[in-house]
Amino acid sequence: MFNPFSKLPSLSPEEVVQRIQKEKNVAFIDVRSSMEYDGGHAEGSKNIPLNTLTNQAEELSKYDEVYVICQSGGRSSQAVQYLVSNGIHAVNVSGGTNAWQSAGLPIE
Repeated sequence: MFNPFSKLPSLSPEEVVQRIQKEKNVAFIDVRSSMEYDGGHAEGSKNIPLNTLTNQAEELSKYDEVYVICQSGGRSSQAVQYLVSNGIHAVNVSGGTNAWQSAGLPIE
């Protein structure tokens, strides 16, 4: 089956943590709803719900890399597709917050 998101840049949660620790000019965003985000989110992520992303794209363009997470990877894939199509170097966090938690990474 064809997956339109299969060619999108993506990294595992562990790889994202390593990159965020090394890189200086990066953003880490969670595109879930505010209610979902408030229920627990990856440490260090900023909430920009998917339905407001178009309003934030210009602000995100100043970063060298933007890491995008959601619950399981679907919405973040959509966000990455949108950002990449607008010239922003965005990377999907594979498996989303579910994978982040399963990897034992910090949740706020």
